[in-house]
Amino acid sequence: MEVRPALSRLVMEALLRWLAERLGVPVAPGTDLHVEFAGFPSGGLGLLTLLGAALALGVVWFAYVRDAHRLSTRRRFALTALRAAAVALAILVLLDPQLVAVRRDAQPGQTLVLVDTSQSMAQVDGYREDSPAADLAAAWGGLDGIDPRTTTRLALARAVLEDDGHRVLRALASKNRVHVFGFSSGLDRVASLDVPPGDGSAAPAVDLSGLAATGSYTNLGGAVRDALTDAGGAEIAGVVVLTDGRRNLGPQGPEIARNLRNRGVPHVVVLPVGDPSPMRTLRILRLDAPEKVFREDPFRVQVAVEARGHDAGEYRLRLLRAPADGSGAATEIADRAVALDPSAAEQLVEFEGLELDEAGAFTLSAEITPPGAEPFVAQRHVMRARVEALAERTRVLLIAGGPSHEYRILRNQLIRDDTIEVGCWLQSADPGFPQDGNVSLERLPDGPEELDTWDVFLLLDPDPDRIPRTFWEQVRDQVADRGAGLFFVCGEKYTLAALRPDAQSAPIASILPVEPDLDAAEDLALARGMVRAYPYEVTPAGRAHSVARIAEDRAASAELWARLPGFHFAFPVSRAAPGAEVLVEHHKPARAGAEAAASPLLVSRFFGAGRVLFLATDDLYRWRSIRESAYDRLWVRGIRYLFEGRLNAGNSRLRIGIDEARLELGQAVRVVADARDETFGPLVADSLDVRVRGPEGSDAPLELAAVEGSPGRFEGWLRPSATGFFRVEAMDSPEGRPAGAAFEVVPAALEKEGPIDLGELTAIAGAPGGVLVRDPATFYAALDAIPAATRIETFTTARTLWDGWVTIALITTLLAAEWWLRKRVNLL
Repeated sequence: MEVRPALSRLVMEALLRWLAERLGVPVAPGTDLHVEFAGFPSGGLGLLTLLGAALALGVVWFAYVRDAHRLSTRRRFALTALRAAAVALAILVLLDPQLVAVRRDAQPGQTLVLVDTSQSMAQVDGYREDSPAADLAAAWGGLDGIDPRTTTRLALARAVLEDDGHRVLRALASKNRVHVFGFSSGLDRVASLDVPPGDGSAAPAVDLSGLAATGSYTNLGGAVRDALTDAGGAEIAGVVVLTDGRRNLGPQGPEIARNLRNRGVPHVVVLPVGDPSPMRTLRILRLDAPEKVFREDPFRVQVAVEARGHDAGEYRLRLLRAPADGSGAATEIADRAVALDPSAAEQLVEFEGLELDEAGAFTLSAEITPPGAEPFVAQRHVMRARVEALAERTRVLLIAGGPSHEYRILRNQLIRDDTIEVGCWLQSADPGFPQDGNVSLERLPDGPEELDTWDVFLLLDPDPDRIPRTFWEQVRDQVADRGAGLFFVCGEKYTLAALRPDAQSAPIASILPVEPDLDAAEDLALARGMVRAYPYEVTPAGRAHSVARIAEDRAASAELWARLPGFHFAFPVSRAAPGAEVLVEHHKPARAGAEAAASPLLVSRFFGAGRVLFLATDDLYRWRSIRESAYDRLWVRGIRYLFEGRLNAGNSRLRIGIDEARLELGQAVRVVADARDETFGPLVADSLDVRVRGPEGSDAPLELAAVEGSPGRFEGWLRPSATGFFRVEAMDSPEGRPAGAAFEVVPAALEKEGPIDLGELTAIAGAPGGVLVRDPATFYAALDAIPAATRIETFTTARTLWDGWVTIALITTLLAAEWWLRKRVNLL
């Protein structure tokens, strides 16, 4: 009995598909076809329409019954049928028949999974046995191969998502599309899982390798807002959050819950990751060690230790030394048992009389062996510092044209510095006048051998006429061939003459990192000071460069530059030389009435095997009235930067440099390499490969791209994903001393250790449908309650059937046939 209706449906479907093909209507698989009358009114008007159509056909029948009664029945029926067909066809045209294709698409809902990747998620919690957290540790320990007391919070979050082949994510993806995000100060998509086909033939792929605890801030509210915005108009089935709740940026918990409610999210699952108990930890806060010491000279190290929740007792503190490049094992150089003082917020432990018996760069490590049951965690029980042991002091030859304020103050500062030996040559001094410095000079060094004993040449407004050209040529050769450093400081008296093309000092002027504006200098009447003081403006390159870092971090340094007393004199400069880096600039007009334009003030460059610094003003001495430490830091760091070229001079074909020696985790550091080929010409290549050696033996490649317009220079950015010491080296160093540069990555200042913030997370879980779970088992159960949020969307395509020549031809044919037949039977 069911065969005939099924057959009828197949025949009708085939007919409609044939009709659609004739009309050019695209029919995708799964599309339903049917005919609709778009002009057919609804309700009572529809009934009247049917009655009207029946009445019209009735009128046709009645007319032929009355007018054609003398005709035979067959002819009367033929005429009636022709007229009725024409009228019926006209009625159909008025009702607008359409072929309608209906396609139904299933739009799955979305489940958003947000994983905290801020640096607080790198903390390892204690889960003390004598606290309620012991049961929590046992619950987390049920995950395969996990010991929560030795595992970071982020690793726990990953483990709960990756357990049993990512079964929780696959289960969520069986009902809705799943998006996994990492969040800290921003939001990063890590993985997306689509709902697999109904036959289960393609399981979604999962890769959570992009989750790393490197963020400097925690902004959960911003992450929730951005994730909901990313979802667009899709139906949100649920939001899942894995975090320790230690928010330090963005909206608070109640506002986050309100945002989720306003978006209509039906399910919110919050899993706190970490120990909620007050911390019982022993932690190294700081390791204060000198950046540079001299071989076999005693120095002091100070370690700041913080104790939380511990009772009185004793702990062991060790100092270890290892080569900074990781080429050797660590050796212990000091060991001390320290009495624990739980009442002190910070305990200082000093090690005095330490010595390094060989020159080179070393990593000093302070290690605590915690008391009681607290497990050893390198993150808080180890602190490292880089110390460079110098075979001898940096030797600086200071040449000054006259006894300016800058000369007198700088001379005293360099003489007091224990890491510098300075020999002064004041050109304006009378013959036989005893020169200043802790290296006594009776005459200027003469010849390559005598000049080779000096590491840095500091020229402070030098008088070119008092020194022969051969001396300046030899200094230039020391920079180019032996890696000596050159620091040229402009002054008001002699600099204009020293920078002229025909001056005795032209060999030095030719290697400076700027193009001086001699015409503007002539107009400025250099012997007179300027009435107005102009401010210093640090460039983006200067914020990261070690020379311009006059405070501990980038932000503090940039702020300090803005607050320092300005300068009353700056030698005019047209532009920086090709390949040079402008670290500080200013916007003082060069001529009266001219528009203020950026002019380089402090500029650096490489020349041959050495480095060159240019400073357009000698007004830095005015800093000492506000911040003496900034003055000392700029000069000493500048000299050390120049001295590093001397240390690396054994490799004249490759130099590798970095913007800064110390940065916070989450920041990026720029790596710059200058490479030459076998003929010592600039290396021509699209890129240069180097390697990055990190803590615990990690080794990763880094590709540096060629810098357009600077042949032989390559540049790239590196964002470390761990704290510790890193070194950038060449894959295969050319002949000579291995080229490389080292830097340290430290934790971000705002991401502190501490217990998870249950109050914040409870407020977030207060959103409608929200639940706060405490362990993996209840977490899985809560996720099972998230339903499918699939939404069926219907797409309709209609094509009018009557609007064509076939309809007109058919009506015309019917009316013509009726007219012809009426004429044959004499009814016209």
